[in-house]
Amino acid sequence: MATTKTAKQPAAKTKAKPAEAEQPTKADNQPEEPTSETNETTGRKDPEQVPVHIALARVMADVKAVRKDGYNQHQRYNFRGIDGVMNAVGPALRTHGVLPQFTVELLKHEHVPAGTKTQTQVLLRYELNFLGPMCDSLPRPVVVFGEANDYQDKALAKAHSVAYRTALLQALCLPTDEPDPDEYLDTNHIQEQPQGPTAGQLKAVRQLEENAARCTDVAELRDMWKSANALGPAGDELKLKIQQKVKAIQDGASTASGESGGSGAQHPDAVEQDS
Repeated sequence: MATTKTAKQPAAKTKAKPAEAEQPTKADNQPEEPTSETNETTGRKDPEQVPVHIALARVMADVKAVRKDGYNQHQRYNFRGIDGVMNAVGPALRTHGVLPQFTVELLKHEHVPAGTKTQTQVLLRYELNFLGPMCDSLPRPVVVFGEANDYQDKALAKAHSVAYRTALLQALCLPTDEPDPDEYLDTNHIQEQPQGPTAGQLKAVRQLEENAARCTDVAELRDMWKSANALGPAGDELKLKIQQKVKAIQDGASTASGESGGSGAQHPDAVEQDS
């Protein structure tokens, strides 16, 4: 029986796949790339690990002075408020990793009658210390006292703020950046020298003198006395002349009417008293 041979079909060519690039392996000692939570991207720098006294010295170097920007309307003086001190000191404390720590002792808390109201008086003993970046503290705290009065419920908060502000100012030696009081005269305790009359005042005095010399009416002279009084020291001599003339007019009227000091007569100071 005859057999037929089938032609062998050639094998299909397969397309070779390109070799994949090998992924680089990370070395064990290769640092990891910073993430969004690391200090490099956030820009925050941890404080250097130094003793607390060195950190405080760096804070003092950063905060040069705290001016007296506050003004008391009642007593009329400038002061450094707690907000101004904390705004100046706070950034430097955070930069150098210094944490304030305080202890408060209440020495006095009384309610005292003050007229128709009740005043609260508070006295505190305040101890301030600092915790440095190495978790060490100063050997001794800064001790100050805070006192405050208030008619509402703010006396304790005021005393605490005063004590804290004073402790920061003393511990960090913060000046006011103002001239020393010894560099100038204390004008608050020097009596002001009187100034001479102005040209306008002298002119007004001369005009009143001319009018008073011609005037014979007591009512008009009293009006002139008021005008001279408004001129201050410049009109003192004129006021004396007007008083003398008023007395002379009144004495003459009393003599003419035959009265011996009756109801028509007036004391020479009557012009000033009526004014």
